[in-house]
Parts: sequence; structure tokens; C-alpha cells
Amino acid sequence: MGTADFEEKKKAFGFRCATCGAVEGETDPRYGGVVELRQCPRDPRKPTDDYQNIIPQCANCSKAYEDDFVFDERGRAYAVAGIGPVKRASKAVKQKIFESLKSMEI
Repeated sequence: MGTADFEEKKKAFGFRCATCGAVEGETDPRYGGVVELRQCPRDPRKPTDDYQNIIPQCANCSKAYEDDFVFDERGRAYAVAGIGPVKRASKAVKQKIFESLKSMEI
């Protein structure tokens, strides 16, 4: 995907991070520093050169979500794409996940 395509995608999102809404070129209200939007995959399991699979995210959201989540067309996380969030969870959360998975049919 070219630079012009990404500019079009950023424009579609109002030059805001699809996840937190921070505005490109302005000071990040949460962490300070000037917001710079990056090309991030909506679904890390799919090709990143597909225009439909790209959303603009600020550096903080990009780092926080990494390649662990799938986003809808509006930038909201709706599915887990990798095991990273489980690995980073507390022992209590891991236990809840384990119990839930044990009760499911695979």
C-alpha cells in the first residue's frame, strides 16, 4: 500500500488514531508528545498490503495492541489474534480462561 493510499485512509479516520482518537500532529492527551499515525493491520493474520486491512494507529496504541487483536472497520478491537494477551494476564485471569476453555467443545 502506497503513501497516498495511507493518506486517504488517515483522512477517512479524520486524521485520528482509530483506537484512541488521538489527532495526528497534536499533543497526545494521554502521554504527551506529538501524535504520528502508523499503518497498522486490522487483522494481523491477513496481508498488510491490503488497503482494507489497514487502520491508522498512534504509536501508543500500536505498541499496546501489537499483533494480538483484530479490529473492526471502525478501529475497535473485537477478537484476539494471538496468545500474547493471555501470556501477559494475571494468574487469576489465566485460571478463568483455562476453566472456560476446559468447558468448551473444540
